[in-house]
Amino acid sequence: FKSGGFAVSILTNLSDVEREPLLYGACFVQQSLPVNTEYVLHRAVDETVEVPSVYIGVYQSLEAGVKAKVACDESGGLICDAMGIRFNLVFAGETTFMMIPQGTDLKQGDPVKFMVRDGKAWGVVYKSRVFPRKE
Repeated sequence: FKSGGFAVSILTNLSDVEREPLLYGACFVQQSLPVNTEYVLHRAVDETVEVPSVYIGVYQSLEAGVKAKVACDESGGLICDAMGIRFNLVFAGETTFMMIPQGTDLKQGDPVKFMVRDGKAWGVVYKSRVFPRKE
């Protein structure tokens, strides 16, 4: 969009506002596409996480007051308990996963990206927040 002189910035005075539909809607309109065009940010990849223990731990944001616990389930897949919901963490490549609520047929979920240093995640990025590892 740089060459076309187009930029989008969405500012809110509320936390946890879904900004993506507004952002992508504006981009679609600029490209003469219908405002409700479907988009996929991340896709599940047909790979397994080599060392799931890199991500296991408790992550907490004091600002948002949210705590997330990442663990392995019986099959070795990663799960996350946060906000009173259990999510499957579906691998999307590198250190990115999609959070898909268990018991749903969803194929897409909110992306989370783990920040890894020296073979261990020190934090996870969810939307606009970084949740540092506490345990």
